[in-house]
Amino acid sequence: MDGDMLTAILGEDGNEWAYAGALFRVDYTYASKYLAEFSGRYDGSSKFPYNSQWGFFPSGSLAWRFSEESFLEATRSWLTNGKLRFSIGSLGNGNASPYSFMSLVDPSTSGVILDGAKATYAYVPGLVPSGLTWERSTTYNVGLDLGMLNDRLAFQGDAYIRKTTDMYTVGPTLPAVLGAGSPKGNYADMETKGWELSLTWRDSFVLANKPFSYSVKAMAWDYYSDITKFNNDTKSLSSYRVGQRLGEIWGYHVEGLYEHDAQALARTTGTKVDVLDDMGNVIRTYDYTDRKVNQSTVAKVSSKSNTYLAGDLIYADLNGDGLVNNGANTADDSGDMKVIGNSLPRYQYGLTLNANWYGFGLTAFFQGVGEQYWYPSNETAFFWGKYGRPYGIDLLEQSKENRWSESNPDAYWPRLRGYVANNSNYELTTVNDRYIQNIGYLRLKNMMIDYSFDKKVCSSLGMSNLRLFVQAENLWTWSPFFKHCKTMDPEGTSTGDDDFSSANDRGAGTGYPFMRTWTVGLSVSF
Repeated sequence: MDGDMLTAILGEDGNEWAYAGALFRVDYTYASKYLAEFSGRYDGSSKFPYNSQWGFFPSGSLAWRFSEESFLEATRSWLTNGKLRFSIGSLGNGNASPYSFMSLVDPSTSGVILDGAKATYAYVPGLVPSGLTWERSTTYNVGLDLGMLNDRLAFQGDAYIRKTTDMYTVGPTLPAVLGAGSPKGNYADMETKGWELSLTWRDSFVLANKPFSYSVKAMAWDYYSDITKFNNDTKSLSSYRVGQRLGEIWGYHVEGLYEHDAQALARTTGTKVDVLDDMGNVIRTYDYTDRKVNQSTVAKVSSKSNTYLAGDLIYADLNGDGLVNNGANTADDSGDMKVIGNSLPRYQYGLTLNANWYGFGLTAFFQGVGEQYWYPSNETAFFWGKYGRPYGIDLLEQSKENRWSESNPDAYWPRLRGYVANNSNYELTTVNDRYIQNIGYLRLKNMMIDYSFDKKVCSSLGMSNLRLFVQAENLWTWSPFFKHCKTMDPEGTSTGDDDFSSANDRGAGTGYPFMRTWTVGLSVSF
């Protein structure tokens, strides 16, 4: 292939790289009780400098089948299998951009024509990282397998720690006078801790002179990740930082709703305001002397007078400085912000049910997330309704029943007015702990009922098998999210890109909902 043809295929921005590697594995078993396995990979990539192209990634595991030990012989009547496992292994990630370690001149073409052709020019080469090599992920795992009661009851449990080192990310912040951005390199580490559990019960018995068999399998798992190394000396909340838990959402605390215009006036001006009845008698006094709080910097109001009124949100001044703000926007000085949730799924689980009797079969699969938080963006009309664009359709029907009014001062939703959930830094677009939503859920993902005809019936019809089935997907869903919003699917709600700042992690929530599907089928074999 000549150069012109290669250029036509790759284009002017084409690049080229190569991988090479070798691996080995050794297994050893002694007396069916002691098991060991060792393996390793030796991989190389042309994406890295010559002196750091290769990486060795070993793995090893040990297992002890303690149920085979003679001193546990008395337990064999109920302990069918017992195994203790331990493993440690590492993998390499070489997904870096080609030529990142090289100082390259970037040619380009301008729109200026000189001597009948467009003029060409080149950018000054950027900086290269001080080092560039494989990202390494090392996992430590301990597990336990149990088979009991003649294998009718089975248990499997694992706990693990994964340390990811030399992550490929942005480098240290450089002075602006340098005139060049910081190159990416192996500058970050992360640690993940998690566990997985599985419990299965299977059995059979005679029901109406016919064998009835069934099984139940329950699964649960969880994990979280913390940043252990990152170039962010100031611990700015606008970037990743050491000690950060991935997915954390920062926001403000809402104490409630103003119950009276006088309360809003007293708090925002730091004064004492009396509430009078029709006869001029004082029936209520709001005294915020020396406790003035200005929350308009982060939570503007939408009213003709641009002042807070009854039914508006009360943002808490946590540090007592008289202002509601994010301080220096760092983990050490976050002003009145705090971590109010996490956008990553926690405590995930699943349940599978199976039953068979007299040709009938039933299978059901439940799946869910125990906890996952989401803050709706300023374009989520399906959540905010008329709080966003007042001329739109009020999709949030349930908000009408729990919306603030003089007769309903303890409502969940504030007084109704438009654009407070549409414009930046308004009351509802400011991330807070009152309207952050737990989009955890439990869903019946799949259920199928079938009937397999008797072999004699199939034979009389010239068939070897005849089966009729009805299957449904996404048949039923429960979520705490439905308490305040029934117009969106919690599993389909976008949670953004797990970014680091409070202004992110709040996707638009406009993802296509999971469809409920019914299928009726007939399976025939000849």
